[in-house]
Amino acid sequence: MFGRVCKFASRICSALFSLERTDSSVQIDLVTLLLVFISRECKVDIDNNAMEFVELVDYCANKCRDGGITFCSTLAKRLNDMAGDFHQLFYAYP
Repeated sequence: MFGRVCKFASRICSALFSLERTDSSVQIDLVTLLLVFISRECKVDIDNNAMEFVELVDYCANKCRDGGITFCSTLAKRLNDMAGDFHQLFYAYP
């Protein structure tokens, strides 16, 4: 089930990244909200879902490079902020 959610999320991210960059803050907000939602789903079964989630984040990080410096740096900051939460999550569940 989680794999299908990640594939769907990947398609949503792909569509968001392909949009014109007229209002990148909305795109960044939507990608961030999507990743937060998926991360909460990942917490349910972290052992089986972590790799798929990491692959989705990696996909987003790679796609943001095409968005220009401002877009990429803003999304990178959001991903960096989220990384602290994930670090705590992985060490909270040994």
